[in-house]
Amino acid sequence: MTRAWSSLVLFLILFLLETSFATSLPFPFALIPLTFSAAIFRLQHRGLSDGAVWVLAYGLLLQVLPLSASPLPALSWGAAALVSLVSARHIFSNRSLLGVVATGVAGYAAHAVLEATVGFVSSFRGGSAISLGALSEFHGTRIVLFTIMLVILFYLSRTWKRYVQT
Repeated sequence: MTRAWSSLVLFLILFLLETSFATSLPFPFALIPLTFSAAIFRLQHRGLSDGAVWVLAYGLLLQVLPLSASPLPALSWGAAALVSLVSARHIFSNRSLLGVVATGVAGYAAHAVLEATVGFVSSFRGGSAISLGALSEFHGTRIVLFTIMLVILFYLSRTWKRYVQT
């Protein structure tokens, strides 16, 4: 029970940091996906399935508190959670940095493709049209920053393990 509460508190802190503080930073730093990076790290490298719950909860919170510019963020982040969970459990190894990054990129790619598809379909139903150039720049920047965050988390984790074991 303590692990569930600490996981919830950590998720909420990361969500608040990302949606309030990080978005107020200048251009490239405003797109740092803190919550998604930590969720994938917990899911893939640590083997904790609450990482997938974090990704789904992230999408639900973005939809309930209208913080997303895209329609139905819970759907696209739910797809990211599902793809990440399947990738972590059955496709990629959690021992290498490549496996951790590949799991995250697969999950984020599922989110990006579904978000673009939902945005494209909603533009036919009377919504505003989306710019594919702006959307691809947005998601490309987030994938690069996400990869950098995972590399930092991966190596900090290894350093922390060595420090704690000695």
